[in-house]
Amino acid sequence: MIFGHCFAGDRNEKLKWIQRDLYLEIGVFFLINSKDRYYTALRVVAVDTELRRQVATVKRWNRRVLEVAYDKSATYYRFTHDQSGQMPLPFDGRSYEEYLIGSWCNFFHEEVKRLVEMDEVSRTILTAIAYQDSPAGFQAEVRLMEILADEYSIVVSRR
Repeated sequence: MIFGHCFAGDRNEKLKWIQRDLYLEIGVFFLINSKDRYYTALRVVAVDTELRRQVATVKRWNRRVLEVAYDKSATYYRFTHDQSGQMPLPFDGRSYEEYLIGSWCNFFHEEVKRLVEMDEVSRTILTAIAYQDSPAGFQAEVRLMEILADEYSIVVSRR
């Protein structure tokens, strides 16, 4: 994950560490939601594809494959939601860290659902995973970054 400043004012180090620490736990939802959507679509039209068969063979995947996509979403969240260390009112008894974890996780789950509703996003994520560490996989990773760069164009990012 990116630990530098991705835009002017990107200085909430506590939030960056929380996002970094949660990557292995929640980053997988890019894959889970993409698979669910793609497999449902295949069942609806009663077809099978090479991509589905290839995804089904993946037992482990390199976390690096989706790390940049996670970074883009995390950066966008910080740009649009970070209150520069301020707790929202009224206080609900949670610590600042608990607030950040809950807020980030809620946003991320909704954002992943929104992103994978775009056909190209879900197919590109699955292609990047199914063909990881191959030219087709690398090409899918690049395409995913292009899509997310357009989607999050409000944020000037280093990646």
